[in-house]
Amino acid sequence: MKLRLHVLSILIFACFTSFSQVYTINTAGMTFDPDTVTINLGDTIEFGSLGYHNAVEVDESTWTANDTTYNGGFYFALGSSGGYFIADSARTYYYVCQPHADSGMKGVIIANSISVPVPGCTDILALNYSPLATIDDSSCVYPLPTPANLFFSEYGEGNSYNKYFEIYNPTADTIDLSDFALARVNGNPSTIGIYEYWTEFDSASVVLPNDVFVVAHIDADSLILLHADMTVSGSTALSNGDDGMALVFGYEPNLPVAPSPSTYVIVDWIGDWNGDPGQGWEVAGVVNATRNHSLIRKCPISVGDTSWSNSSANQWVVKPIDYWLDLGTHNWMTSVTDSLSYTICNGLSVTIGSSTYSSSGVYSDILISQNGCDSIVITTLTVLSNSASIVVNNFTICDGDSVVVDSNSYFTSGTYVDSLINNSGCDSIITTHLIVQTPTYQSFTICYGDSIAVGNSVYNSTGNYTDTIQSSIGCDSIVHTNLIIYSQFNSVFGGIVSNSVGTGGIYTGNRHHELNCFIPTEIVSAIVYSQDTNIITFELRDDNGNVISDTTQQLIPGSQRVYLNFEMPVGTDLQLGVSSAGSGLYRNNSGANYPYNFGGLASITGTNSSNQNYYYFLYDIEMRASSQSTNYSICDGDSITVAGNVYNTTGVYTDSLISSIGCDSLVFTNLV
Repeated sequence: MKLRLHVLSILIFACFTSFSQVYTINTAGMTFDPDTVTINLGDTIEFGSLGYHNAVEVDESTWTANDTTYNGGFYFALGSSGGYFIADSARTYYYVCQPHADSGMKGVIIANSISVPVPGCTDILALNYSPLATIDDSSCVYPLPTPANLFFSEYGEGNSYNKYFEIYNPTADTIDLSDFALARVNGNPSTIGIYEYWTEFDSASVVLPNDVFVVAHIDADSLILLHADMTVSGSTALSNGDDGMALVFGYEPNLPVAPSPSTYVIVDWIGDWNGDPGQGWEVAGVVNATRNHSLIRKCPISVGDTSWSNSSANQWVVKPIDYWLDLGTHNWMTSVTDSLSYTICNGLSVTIGSSTYSSSGVYSDILISQNGCDSIVITTLTVLSNSASIVVNNFTICDGDSVVVDSNSYFTSGTYVDSLINNSGCDSIITTHLIVQTPTYQSFTICYGDSIAVGNSVYNSTGNYTDTIQSSIGCDSIVHTNLIIYSQFNSVFGGIVSNSVGTGGIYTGNRHHELNCFIPTEIVSAIVYSQDTNIITFELRDDNGNVISDTTQQLIPGSQRVYLNFEMPVGTDLQLGVSSAGSGLYRNNSGANYPYNFGGLASITGTNSSNQNYYYFLYDIEMRASSQSTNYSICDGDSITVAGNVYNTTGVYTDSLISSIGCDSLVFTNLV
């Protein structure tokens, strides 16, 4: 901007110095000669010798009234030799000879503005047209012409160098590719919105009407190269799945810049230049679809889309890796016509898409295929005068029996539909709803002292029982019953069941589970998977790492259940694990889902690893309520409350609570 101002100043100065003129005003008797002078800004007025006159600038009103009040403008004194005056603005200057103003000795100088040439673009059709410019300086910049209609029709990013893209010409004209190019970024662009690599199409490349142009990597599979019109090579040639590519129209700037109407414009996108998408972009709901997939443009798309977010969501079909069956051609605005013919009985119907027809006629339905093309179905329907019969049967049979409809035999519960030919030559539709009385499996948990009745049998102890009962239709109804007698000391199993859940491997570090214990609990056993014969010490520690209980076990290679028999007190952030590194036990590195709850006894809340997807060493952990008394020590005068009872003297106390299923649960307290 400063450069332009300096240039303008120089031009104005040049105009003033090259074209300014000098006008001379003398005195003649009681007049100025001439008394009216018209000049341009920059011209000079020279007053000659004034003798017994002066020349003093006044206001217009003063001048009109033949007054002599000086207004602060130019002033040439009485009897002086005159002087020079240069007008500083375009206006009329009034002056008088003060001693002789009332005699009419006065004059005017009319200063006109001059036209200073302003260089710039004077073409109103140009992008940089300047309405202030008076001289065209050949700086006009014009918008690019409208590009011919081309768009990406297919894209492939497959194994090894199996990379390509295809562009389609939907017009009736042959399109020259000399003004088109491929502009792309490599993964995470160095500057958001700016391309990094510019690839021109080969000289004389054209796309024929309703044809495609395929660009492939030079080392791609031979089936791809069979369709290639142009090959490229190098690491920056085509996308690895996360490299944004644009089909552009225009010319390559001297340095990479954003698109503009005067340099180049985006015609179509695969990806974008707005940052690293990770492994690739999501397309049509498929994550990372631009990597290890082929993309095919949907049939109705007729022009490129400058919005990748819109294009990726709505305009592509995602195919598996190395899918090339459509390469070399493109289905654009095409339709497929199928002809169907049906003869049905009166009362039946035919459904085509969302339309249902029940009378004779020829019907046309337009369905949409996966790639968005129209599929036109022409249906010729003949409805016979004879009516179809519809029969619905409901059967309940014994296990092992069957129902026969025509030549079909059914022996499992379900709904079956058979079509037969009735006496009038029409379909007879038989729908069979079949219930098969199969064995019943049931499971109960009851309190000690209670019982259940199954048929004529009564059970009151833990076990699995089988009874045969006569059903209402005379079937042998076999009932399998799993009965559990509740005890607060029944084992509860929890944690990950086995090393078949998730993934993992042998680990030798010192890791442990973190637990919260709600009531005194015994950790009975757990399954471990050992890499080799080994001696391992397992420990239960408090939240400060102090050992509460431990056991040393001789392990053999593979899976085994180890018995820990740790008495776990009520507390939080307890630690269950190994004593030191070097264990060589299996751990999961995925699949963990904390917390793992053991009824109302305890809960595994996590591990001492920063990654809470991990699970360490102890699988299918067995716990049960502790039968040991809980020890309390209090001061004389204090008390404790257990199950609503208050105790304040030394003794051993037994209290009964109600379990979650309504059974008695005993609490043993040793108070000192």
